[in-house]
Amino acid sequence: MKFVESRGAREAWGGWVVLLGGLMALTAGLVATLTQASIAIEQGKVYSDLVLPIIISLFVSGFCIYLFVSMRLEIIIDERGISFSFRPFIKYRQYSWDAISYAWVRKYRAIGEYGGWGYRGVGRRRRAFTLGEKYGIQIITTDGRDILLGTARHEIAASALRSFGKGTPPSTPWPPKRWQSFLNWIKRNSSHNE
Repeated sequence: MKFVESRGAREAWGGWVVLLGGLMALTAGLVATLTQASIAIEQGKVYSDLVLPIIISLFVSGFCIYLFVSMRLEIIIDERGISFSFRPFIKYRQYSWDAISYAWVRKYRAIGEYGGWGYRGVGRRRRAFTLGEKYGIQIITTDGRDILLGTARHEIAASALRSFGKGTPPSTPWPPKRWQSFLNWIKRNSSHNE
């Protein structure tokens, strides 16, 4: 069974947050600049430093609008494995079934586990690509990478994973407790010191 999902930022509430942030940056920059210009004009001065704040405000808001329009998460699960793109950041990535140890659908907390939505990286081996969904396709590769792909069609994605012999999480609880790796590090280092 083949699974294909393509979602843009306009279809997810996280994208609207990015757009709102851009518009707030534009408004705040323009209000501050125009306030300073008005004070300078009242004092009879020519305020020539208007150009840089206006350019910065327009650049930040333009970048946020660009992200809003162009951000898209595409996921494909087929006989070759799991492939995805998260434009404009990642053009295309594919993991063959041989390179995947585990793949399953799970509910996640974006802020608690990854620090938010979008393209998130926690360390070198842990990445999340989400647009505000509650469910994601969790992938653990054979080299220890941890990838989460947000999906709005979690039930269909789960059945697609099962059809390719995946869909079962590892026997250890997931996600790992944040402090667990720290405790393991303490155990390893305290045994070396004795």
